[in-house]
Amino acid sequence: MLLTALSALVAVCTGCHTNSGTTQQPSSPAKTSLHPVVLETYDDPDAYEVYNLLLGGPRPDALIGKTEQGTPTLSRAPIEIESQTGGDTLCFDPVAQPDSRLRQAATDYDEQNSKPRLLKAGELRIGQKIELISRSDLNSIFADGIISGWKKFRDIHPNVQGYTRLSAVGFSPDKNVAVVFLGRYCGPTCGAGGIVTLSRKNGIWRRNWDDFCSWIS
Repeated sequence: MLLTALSALVAVCTGCHTNSGTTQQPSSPAKTSLHPVVLETYDDPDAYEVYNLLLGGPRPDALIGKTEQGTPTLSRAPIEIESQTGGDTLCFDPVAQPDSRLRQAATDYDEQNSKPRLLKAGELRIGQKIELISRSDLNSIFADGIISGWKKFRDIHPNVQGYTRLSAVGFSPDKNVAVVFLGRYCGPTCGAGGIVTLSRKNGIWRRNWDDFCSWIS
C-alpha cells in the first residue's frame, strides 16, 4: 500500500505493507490555531535502551563502498530520525498472544502510541551523529508527491539516504519484554520496517527476531 505524502508516515515503498495499520494523520495544513499543540517529551530511559540496540547495527544507507578485500565500509554521515514517535498499528490481537508478558507489552504499545511524543536526541547513543527531522518538515518536503519529495529530501539532506521512524515502546509490567515499531525509509520503492519484539535478561536487551507486520521494498 502506497501511503500518500499527506500521511503521517510519508511512506516510501510501493506495496510494501502487509497490514492495514496506519499512524495518526497530521492536522490539515488549511487549519490554523492560536494555541498549537505542544508535544510531551518522551523520557522513558528503558525505551532509549531499546532504540540504541535497534539502531546500533550497520544499515544499508551506511554502506558507501568496499575495501579491496570486499568488506563494506561505513559512512560517517549523520542518521536522520523523525523527531516524534509514531508507527504502525498492531496487526495482531494482543489478547490472543499465549505469552502473558508479550500480551501485556503489546497492549501497552497501543496505549503508549495513542499520541505522539518528542524524542530526545541526546539519549540516542549509537556512535554516530543524530539529526532529528520534524513531521511537519517531512510533510512539507513530500507535499508534491513521493518522487519529487525524495528528490527534494536529498537536495536538503545530501549526506543521508533516508530517515528512520520509531514508535513509543510498549513494555510488560516487569519491563523485560518490549514491543516497538522501527521503520527505515530510503526512496520511492526503498524501505523496511515492522513491529519488533525484544526481551531483556540479566539487564541485556536482545531482539527476538519474530517480527510482526514486517515489510520490505
